[in-house]
Amino acid sequence: EVIAFLKKKLAENDFDLMLTHVLSVDHMGHSFGLKDERVKEKIAENDQLLLDIMDTIDDETTLVILGDHGMDAGGTHGGGTLDETSTAIVAFHKKGFQKYHHQKDVSQVMRSINETTLSVKQQDIAPTLSMLMGIPIPFSNLGQMINDIYPAVDYTGGKEEKCPGAAFEAQMLRDNYLNSLQIVNYMKTFQLDAHLFAEKDLVHIEKLAKEIETLYNQATEMIQTSQQCETAFHDLVIETVLKTQNLSEQVYNLTRATGAFDMPLIHTGLALVCLVILLYVFIMQFLFRKGH
Repeated sequence: EVIAFLKKKLAENDFDLMLTHVLSVDHMGHSFGLKDERVKEKIAENDQLLLDIMDTIDDETTLVILGDHGMDAGGTHGGGTLDETSTAIVAFHKKGFQKYHHQKDVSQVMRSINETTLSVKQQDIAPTLSMLMGIPIPFSNLGQMINDIYPAVDYTGGKEEKCPGAAFEAQMLRDNYLNSLQIVNYMKTFQLDAHLFAEKDLVHIEKLAKEIETLYNQATEMIQTSQQCETAFHDLVIETVLKTQNLSEQVYNLTRATGAFDMPLIHTGLALVCLVILLYVFIMQFLFRKGH
């Protein structure tokens, strides 16, 4: 039923976002183990489904394929092994992606396995999909843009472009900059509420954010003065995006290293619980003595 509904909607081609969760491989893996022939059959069926989708979508649609978890040989994924916690992400667009069509080297800010040892985190999905759809980045986002998934489409808004690729670089610059602003905004808001981060860490992140803002403003000024065809503009974009990625990674590591709990509030709650218990004991002793 899910596949039938999916194919129906694809044929209608009237959607901005379509999410499909195909469960067959997961169910078969749980039931029979990863190496069972029935699992392989379901994988083959899903391969064909993906080929059908790739053939059906138009040249303005980006297909993103990803898993929410891996699986061990026994067909489970409740543990912390690499097989269980790692999965793949694949993207398809009929026009291809900017990383392969761009005339200048942008591999430094890409994250595919052929260009970097850095992994893509699940939290990177939210800002990336927001970027693709042109909608606001979620407030609690700590991920970074997966720049590999920028499709090779027109970024000029129909205007004539003097130097190919400059409009894309300007778009990538803006998206990554806005994402860094949201991350810092969330961190500051979180700090005001819970005071989880050390002052020196907060100062360091704010300094890095200021550096990003300065670089972004310089690049924006070059765009406004029609200097985006210069190599200096390209270098500035790459430097800025690399710094936004660094900021995201540092905030992510800080968040993981810091317990996401409001310790003063927890201590207050524990004190109140102890007080209630003591009060209960005193009341029970009083009633017991009074009864005798």
